[in-house]
Amino acid sequence: MCPLKQLGFGPRPGAQASTTSTTSTSSTPAPAIATGKVSQELTFAETLTYDGDVKTVYETAYGVAITIYDTTTSAWKSGCSVTSVVSSRRATTVRFDATVASTLMDTAAASANNMIASPSTFVNAVATANTKLSKSITSPDNPTVGLVSVTGSTADSSRTASIAMSSVLVLIAIVQRVW
Repeated sequence: MCPLKQLGFGPRPGAQASTTSTTSTSSTPAPAIATGKVSQELTFAETLTYDGDVKTVYETAYGVAITIYDTTTSAWKSGCSVTSVVSSRRATTVRFDATVASTLMDTAAASANNMIASPSTFVNAVATANTKLSKSITSPDNPTVGLVSVTGSTADSSRTASIAMSSVLVLIAIVQRVW
């Protein structure tokens, strides 16, 4: 017997197939896009008033940096967005939480991991976001980029583990370069 039938999916054994049809005039909503989440903290040496245009440009810049903001159309890719919150004010630390379409998770997570070794990626993304949004926020000095957290994607545990391992390997490379 099919396991799905045991769970209540599909017709029951011996059940008659229905021949009744109905016509509906209401539209069917588009299916929801499967998403995951990429989270990361960036610490800026500058003291920031993190609201208004600064917040908008930095969130867009994070989207540019992890490739979920389309710089050709100046719009978020389908199913994607970024929110952020200041998590520490001593040196301004901002936690970025990106909602990412599952089809873009691999690229977004890899781009976020690469930013650990290349924080200038975010600085360059601020310049791009300024242009796309017609703003003129001062680009920060290279921020300190924290580890990446990836949740809720279509990834299996082996991909999630490989992303975590990539983060560890990038940190090891940074430590070795410093020493």
